[in-house]
Amino acid sequence: MDDIGYKDTASYIAINYKNNVRKWICRLMIKEKQRILIIPDENKKDTKISISNIYELENYKDDLVEVLKRYL
Repeated sequence: MDDIGYKDTASYIAINYKNNVRKWICRLMIKEKQRILIIPDENKKDTKISISNIYELENYKDDLVEVLKRYL
């Protein structure tokens, strides 16, 4: 799991592969009343998913694994 890192920016938290910002697995935008999971497609186009809490990330495990497989 040392290959997975994160970067906290002003507007989101990025989960990256090998601390490379170009190899992002997902982004989390967490605001007071809104939480958004952003997953890149094959062309790095954003897919935005509204979630109600952090535990919902488990529902997107397969999608996140697919993104990670692109970098392996």
